[in-house]
Amino acid sequence: MATTTGTVTWFDCDRGYGFIAPDDGGAEVFVHYTALAAGSFKNLAPGERVSFALSQGQRGAQADLVRVIESLENPSEGLQPA
Repeated sequence: MATTTGTVTWFDCDRGYGFIAPDDGGAEVFVHYTALAAGSFKNLAPGERVSFALSQGQRGAQADLVRVIESLENPSEGLQPA
């Protein structure tokens, strides 16, 4: 499964979902907290850079295997699990 990169545009931690804008300029992609890669935090923040695999969900494109590659807390490094 090929991966791509993008930026989190919106994520609601209480509801557990949000959207990612792909770097290729395509339509925003749905992301659910269950798609966050094992060992990752279970939330995302707008503006964080992520890598993800695209798959087809019930209502369109969705992100899978999401990994933070640039967090807002430390822009020079990916977010590391505690």
